[in-house]
Amino acid sequence: MEAQMLGERPVPAPPLTSQSYLRDICSGLQSGQFGTTLTLPKNFRISFRYNSENPVSGADRISQPPLLFKYSMDYCFTAKLRVGLSGFLYQPPADHLSFLRQKNDLALGWGPSLKYDLGRFGFTIQSQVERGRPEDNKDLQSWFRVWYVF
Repeated sequence: MEAQMLGERPVPAPPLTSQSYLRDICSGLQSGQFGTTLTLPKNFRISFRYNSENPVSGADRISQPPLLFKYSMDYCFTAKLRVGLSGFLYQPPADHLSFLRQKNDLALGWGPSLKYDLGRFGFTIQSQVERGRPEDNKDLQSWFRVWYVF
């Protein structure tokens, strides 16, 4: 995004050839194989996980996982308690008539989340509202996840 005031000349953009371009402008950016996490000031954190496989069509698409990406934005009240918003975007599995499908069959969900981490033990409470699949009456999904590290 670029903003420009009247009478100003645009600032030339740096070349995007370097892979460290985002790391240079965002010091809190951490990239992994399947996602990116951006740590911001004031205890904010944004996480974005995505499916890195190329989309395919036909019979190969039936066997692929339907999740396209999921995200979470958290505010850390303490070192152990995070409150935020999370969501997902996925394309439901295709049937044998996948060549007739349109690109508008994507489902999007979003909702609040609460995460508490005690180190080796933690839990997450999430509730998400899903939009984009009118044939399903399961709009609200909630879950509670507990984990313990051995």
